[in-house]
Amino acid sequence: MNFPRQHEEHDSSEWASLYALGEFAPDDKSSFEQHLNGGCVECRTALRELGDVMADLATGVSMAPPPALRERLLKAVAENYATSEPGRDGVLLRKAGLLIMRSDELPWVAAPVPGILSKSLFVDEHRKYSTSLVRIEPRAVYPSHRHNDIEEVFLLEGDFFIDGVRMVPGDCCRSEPGSVHGQSTTESGALLLVLASQQDEMLL
Repeated sequence: MNFPRQHEEHDSSEWASLYALGEFAPDDKSSFEQHLNGGCVECRTALRELGDVMADLATGVSMAPPPALRERLLKAVAENYATSEPGRDGVLLRKAGLLIMRSDELPWVAAPVPGILSKSLFVDEHRKYSTSLVRIEPRAVYPSHRHNDIEEVFLLEGDFFIDGVRMVPGDCCRSEPGSVHGQSTTESGALLLVLASQQDEMLL
């Protein structure tokens, strides 16, 4: 389906309803999201009004809508707001292939390895590849692992030891697919920017 540019005549209400109900085919859904991110005021307004209607239905009638339908509609509207409004979950801008994040607004999440926290900045689901901020507490140890894809580590704060080499802020390490790191650690703690595969093989 070819969606017109902003201000060209189109049925924004029908498209917003189909989108919210999940009735678009995957390719059409992606095209419509690009159309939204391209700045179509009419379609964004239609989605926002649809959200208002759902909110009224949720609070103004005695009989609740079917749970599955309500969940689908609320999820669709929430996803639209997340991609179009700044400041939600650290997203300042997401449109036309651009993504700007405010990392201070993202939560630190504990990794499976003790003493290590991370903030996910971006995940390439197709490639299974991520960009993250990683904070490592003093003397915490990251296990030896084999790289499934290119790994790039940039040290922002503290110190970090990879294969016995002490890195200081501004140092970076690039690892090719198939290469192996021994255990990595830090004396004073470290803050890293890490681009890495989500499918690395941990080694004992």
